[in-house]
Amino acid sequence: MSILKPEDIWPQIVCFYPFYNSDGGNNTRVLLQDGRECLDRRKTKTFLQAVAKVFAADLTALRKKYRDYLGHKGLVPLPLHTSFILVPVKVRRVQYKDHGATGYAVLDKVVDIYLPETQLPDAAFCRLTLKGGGSFECMEKPVTIKRRLAEASQVQKEYSRFCRGKESPLPDLDRFGLKHAGEGTVVYHIHYHRGDIPDSAGC
Repeated sequence: MSILKPEDIWPQIVCFYPFYNSDGGNNTRVLLQDGRECLDRRKTKTFLQAVAKVFAADLTALRKKYRDYLGHKGLVPLPLHTSFILVPVKVRRVQYKDHGATGYAVLDKVVDIYLPETQLPDAAFCRLTLKGGGSFECMEKPVTIKRRLAEASQVQKEYSRFCRGKESPLPDLDRFGLKHAGEGTVVYHIHYHRGDIPDSAGC
């Protein structure tokens, strides 16, 4: 298992999230738009910091700014580039408090949202499918995922205002059942699907 170079792969990243390897190590899985699944031996918090460095971004400042903007103290989207807005989602239960339970999907790379028909006891799973055919499950209620995606769209629009001459269009929400319906309003549809997450293939 190697250390990936975010500066080389960030345009291809569709999501990254923590996982426990076969030895119990706390590592990061990175899904790319070309279909590859890469493994990084660092924990996800450290990998996120490495990605932020590519853009010279201050994660603490971003979290404070967009918590204030969205009006809550929970997890908030992290805009590192107008086309690279990271949407935080809970992906696992941790063995130790400092191991981290949060993964990140790139807003513009989300294709669809599914609620699997088979649910594990006391856990609410949504499955996000992403460009390139990758997918991953998160331990969030559907209403939470819908809110995070709507907030990420708001953050993308606000962040673009500060990028002179680099504004990007809002994501095509129709592709996964979300529709802009006026200021601050989004309409949602959730699809039901049963399927397996693709087997991991190292880089």
